[in-house]
Amino acid sequence: MKILAVSDSHGTLRYLEEAVEREQPNLIVHLGDRERDAQRLSEHYPQVPMLSVPGNCDHPFPGR
Repeated sequence: MKILAVSDSHGTLRYLEEAVEREQPNLIVHLGDRERDAQRLSEHYPQVPMLSVPGNCDHPFPGR
């Protein structure tokens, strides 16, 4: 099993997408800073399971 661990995306998906394309992982672990980046990456690669945790720059949203 190949696991791709990424962090500190800060709104830039280009490098994450390049890493997914290059490495073809079986699982992606997104370790924060911009929870929305993990959501968007998951939408682009729905066939790859993803685990994510919020980073120190992620702030709670109302209703959460």
